[in-house]
Amino acid sequence: LDGEACPRLKPGAYFGELALITNAPRAASVAEKSATFEKTFNKSDGSFIMQRFAGTAINTMNLAITAQQLVTLGFGVMSRGVTQAETAITGATYADATDAPILSAAADFGSLVATGLGANPLIQSITLDLSNNLRQQMVVGSLDSAGQGYGQFVATGTLNLYFEDAALYQAFLDHDDVSIEFTMGREAGSRYKFELPKVKLSSGNPTAGGNDQEVMINANFQAIYDGTSGATMTLTRGV
Repeated sequence: LDGEACPRLKPGAYFGELALITNAPRAASVAEKSATFEKTFNKSDGSFIMQRFAGTAINTMNLAITAQQLVTLGFGVMSRGVTQAETAITGATYADATDAPILSAAADFGSLVATGLGANPLIQSITLDLSNNLRQQMVVGSLDSAGQGYGQFVATGTLNLYFEDAALYQAFLDHDDVSIEFTMGREAGSRYKFELPKVKLSSGNPTAGGNDQEVMINANFQAIYDGTSGATMTLTRGV
């Protein structure tokens, strides 16, 4: 089974073992485990129907930050199978959703630091797409999969910047390594720091829309493995 989980990124919200999305050595001191997602339907008689998706792992993540808009964060998940029940799992607890405010691009985005691009550029939007390239391992005789195969971690994204100087375009032409770093969050101690230490630009042409419009650069990028940091991307929480 494949699915989508699309929450809003909020201060103090964590989303699992960082090594699963950064291609870095595991930082957790516990064994890797999958999760069980549960969908509950409330019936008119007060009872419930519950669908449980066991063996669920995070496959993809998409972060979108656009000027004057709320920050959005989406996950693609993959589970081994689904079961149905009418009662809660023994010993399970159900916590209320967090009431922390949703982050916005205007108030909660730390300035972009991009080495190799001259002065820190002014951006209109940035997206970050991460994929673990998981695959289902299906077997004869079962509706559920036997497991999930791990693929190559890939980190790509886009930058929409104001064309202030030729540094970014020159980096694209020269196929230079650049780095991208930014921080998201409202309060100290609950922010997230994203670092992509080695990035290649796959596009970066200036675009002139016409009279009374800004000249923009729409750049696509892909992060590659950096031997110094030992990762393709690092994510630090609690900054």
